[in-house]
Amino acid sequence: MVKWLNRYFVIVTVLSLTQFTLAQNKTIDSLLTLLKTVKEDTDKVNILYQLSEQCQEEDILKYAEEGLILAKKLGFKRGIANCSNNVGLTYHRKGEAEKALQNYKVALKIYEELNFKDGIGPCLLNIGDTYSGQGQIEKALDVYTLALKIFEKNANRYLIAMSLNKITAIFNVLNQDAKSMEYCNTALKICEEIGNKNGIATSLNNIGNLYVKLGKFLNAIECFQRCLKIQNEINDKIGAATAYNNMAYAYSNLKQTEKAIGHFNSALKIYTEMDFKHGMAYSLNNIGTMYLSLGELEKAEAYGKQSLKLSQEYKFPENIVHSSKILSIIFKRKGDYKKSLEMFELYKQMSDSINNQQTQKASVKKQMQYEFEKKEQQTQAEQEKKDLIANEELKQQKQQRNYFIIGFGLVLILALFIFRSYRQKHKANEIITAKKEQVEKQKEIIEVKQKEILDSIHYAKRIQTALITSEKYIEKSLNKLL
Repeated sequence: MVKWLNRYFVIVTVLSLTQFTLAQNKTIDSLLTLLKTVKEDTDKVNILYQLSEQCQEEDILKYAEEGLILAKKLGFKRGIANCSNNVGLTYHRKGEAEKALQNYKVALKIYEELNFKDGIGPCLLNIGDTYSGQGQIEKALDVYTLALKIFEKNANRYLIAMSLNKITAIFNVLNQDAKSMEYCNTALKICEEIGNKNGIATSLNNIGNLYVKLGKFLNAIECFQRCLKIQNEINDKIGAATAYNNMAYAYSNLKQTEKAIGHFNSALKIYTEMDFKHGMAYSLNNIGTMYLSLGELEKAEAYGKQSLKLSQEYKFPENIVHSSKILSIIFKRKGDYKKSLEMFELYKQMSDSINNQQTQKASVKKQMQYEFEKKEQQTQAEQEKKDLIANEELKQQKQQRNYFIIGFGLVLILALFIFRSYRQKHKANEIITAKKEQVEKQKEIIEVKQKEILDSIHYAKRIQTALITSEKYIEKSLNKLL
């Protein structure tokens, strides 16, 4: 009977796990102290908004609605948007999708008017979560993708990871398992790098769901246990309930029914505390299914009836199908064929309605898969074109590099040759200069010697001249005497 467990909720909880609110550092106590003294102005609106960010889940609506009323009274647009966003968050978790969307769209319109990018992206994520919870996959993917582009433009890694996790769940629905795992691991890596514990837990939860889908239940349980540990550390109750619910589903597939019931009950307890009707209905149904598989019909009937009542009250059609089917089986086994028939007719009626919706969804899904594959092919073709261009540019760059290396080598060789010639010429000049100096010195020596010789000759000539004069004089004198 495990086959009647609701797998759809596993996907929905992935999305509710990551609903967006911007955490602030101020403590609740300090905010409450300020609230007592502040005037009825925009400061009070901001404080009430911050309280709705910091408080427990069950108090969000109280502070957000009070802030919204005052913001409208003051005409404070940013305050109206912020508080409307958190009011929408509360209604989403209560399973009141239309009220959630109404408030989200009010917030989004104002954020766009104010061009407040930090509000537009997160608000789109919340709208996407609500669309996904309604099964409007195409709309959810559109707004998630739009939000992702905003976060990428702003380089906001925290919200990029959050968007990737949400898109992961959509790819899961579209059976794009490889793509889903790729996005999930990318988100996990980013969250680990920036120390975002909530994002790490969400990524682990998504990876666990993929392992469940692939039949790797022990791997899935390991991921869910790691996720649960982190959710308890950061006090994310809805996240912890999600981990319990998904872990229970994995245990049920391993035929460990008692463990499955224990974990479903843990999830139910948290959902009840948080007044999360959607979660309560599915958990009740899953517990009833477990007791039915054990043959404990009274317990199975009690949980089945609670689930059906809640599902009909809050209009959860898929869970009406599951709970009415289980109750039909229970009544049949108990011999109450009238009630069994009533439940079967309800099951059939809702199934037909769901099938019509699912046929439409299947058509949308098929179209989305076609569009997705078409875009993938276009992206691949564009990438191949880019790769071709890049390879050609790389080839040209290599050729230019080779030409540069060859040219540089030739220049270097020429430079070496010139340098060598210069050195040789310089050396030759040095030798010539040295020899020139030597010749000059020798010339000087010769000139000195030559001068000395000439001087000697001149001196001798003077002596000779002197001697010759004397002889003439003597001769003349002798002639006189004779």
